[in-house]
Amino acid sequence: MGKGDKGKRRTIISLLLIAATALLIYSNIFSSPFLFDDGPNIVDNDEIRSLSNFWPPSGTRYAGYLEIVDSR
Repeated sequence: MGKGDKGKRRTIISLLLIAATALLIYSNIFSSPFLFDDGPNIVDNDEIRSLSNFWPPSGTRYAGYLEIVDSR
């Protein structure tokens, strides 16, 4: 195994460890109900139902809506 392979392996292990840690930290939210303004902004919002609504990028909440779509 060369030096380059060892570095790639270490990078992959580090990324997997970070991903596993993040999953462990946020694992309790997967069964939590929506709260506060989640109903009108996520559940009842027809604008976030299709990715075609996000191209071309425009509007004031573009990044926020895009994050909601990606997290589903």
